[in-house]
Amino acid sequence: MKILLLSMTASLVFAGGAAHSQDAANSPQAPTAAEVLTGVSPQTREEQIGETRSYVSETVQSGPGGVASQNRQTFALETMALTRTKILMRYRLKSAEAQDAARPYLAGLLQSYVDVPIEFEANLNGMPQRIINWTRVSQALEANMARALPDEEALRNGTLAGLNAMPENVRALAILSDVATLAQMQPRGPVRLGRVTAPETRTPVADNRFVVSTRFAELDMIEPARCTARFQSGSSAQVEGAQDRTTTTLVGELSTLDGWANTLERRTEAVSAQGTAVQTLTIRREATPGCG
Repeated sequence: MKILLLSMTASLVFAGGAAHSQDAANSPQAPTAAEVLTGVSPQTREEQIGETRSYVSETVQSGPGGVASQNRQTFALETMALTRTKILMRYRLKSAEAQDAARPYLAGLLQSYVDVPIEFEANLNGMPQRIINWTRVSQALEANMARALPDEEALRNGTLAGLNAMPENVRALAILSDVATLAQMQPRGPVRLGRVTAPETRTPVADNRFVVSTRFAELDMIEPARCTARFQSGSSAQVEGAQDRTTTTLVGELSTLDGWANTLERRTEAVSAQGTAVQTLTIRREATPGCG
């Protein structure tokens, strides 16, 4: 969870049972329908109601002056219900620690979410779409923030007002950003082994310049004895005629039994005239399922 700091990555997302994004489908390197149908299934066991997965998430962010922020969180995800196209899940933050010289209040904000059950609707790969018990969650956060940050009334009010003003899907992604990152490496349905590359895109910005973006995703290194596979993706965005550049890489191990991530590491580097900022996020599953 990254409060109001949604980590927007441009990784190629395999969403809701699709084997590739629409961009990738238009690429000459994208798999054909026949290749998809004969691809590797990244999930050999269906989702099970009542199943709970626990994760540890650690984020380190540094700027030109060195380490600026770090936090560590543990959380659990419980599957509550299933339909043909969606999963109803419960997220519970079990612990949170943070060190941030510029934002000393960050630890209090994160700890306000501890033991607050957040029930949310997701697509089949776990991507959050909306928090269904937001009224109760916001009431619990308001009370917890008042205890954790008694001298920060403006901050508390501003945080809650900002969350309430967000569209449902944006709020879910902002609060459950670690879950969204897991979902980015959890394809559903048969997937062709190897790399899928999306076409380069050019987006106009100010001063008649363009941002040139590239993306790829890859599933490989299947290990049948361990029921795992490696997933990796990457993206880059470069402003033409300027040094501004952002690159993101994600690599992790996927359980081919239940289709959920065992480990991942995402590294984002942003270069600008002010210097280079780097954020590294690692998430690991506390108990991996093996082959069942």
